[in-house]
Amino acid sequence: ADSVDHLREFSRAFEEELGLELTSNPVTEMIERAKAEEHKILSEIGKLAERVESLERDRSASHQLTCFLSFRFEGRSVDYGRMVKQFLELLGVRVITGQGYEPMPVNEKVRSRLAENLDVIVVIEVADGKSSWTRDEMARAQNPGVFLIPLVENGATFDAGIFGDHEYIRFAEGHVSDAFIGLIEGIQYVGRVRTPAVRDDAKDA
Repeated sequence: ADSVDHLREFSRAFEEELGLELTSNPVTEMIERAKAEEHKILSEIGKLAERVESLERDRSASHQLTCFLSFRFEGRSVDYGRMVKQFLELLGVRVITGQGYEPMPVNEKVRSRLAENLDVIVVIEVADGKSSWTRDEMARAQNPGVFLIPLVENGATFDAGIFGDHEYIRFAEGHVSDAFIGLIEGIQYVGRVRTPAVRDDAKDA
């Protein structure tokens, strides 16, 4: 053939004359099947990775402890409360307080926040008086699974009441950070107690 066009014409005539049909290449088919299988596997791996990330996020969220922090909203107790709240949040604890305006009586506001799903209640007791709501807050710690961690300033009296000889953490006036080591130990204990329950819930799910 003296041109590509002539060659194509000859090829078509040859196929028509002999009744030939174009057949698939088995090697090509095998490659295509392998590519399809590879794509399917990669897709499944991607879905599995997304599922693992989702479970990790859920697990992290379910492990976050929730704490109600009780302290007076006046005097040096305010500074203690601010420092302890910041410290707990650095430990990964979600902190709820009675601070913040809501259009309702204070006792209702505090009780509504105490009604949340709490893991631990941290009470700050100072020598110059205590919050009028401390009794309610400590009473909430009677509920099964809710732990009480009292931080007591030197000179203050911790009225354990129904808690009997419940342990508390002492700190010097103006040095609430003295209680941070004990607070870490307390939070870690609560976390260890809570973790098995979370795992059991995950198994049931």
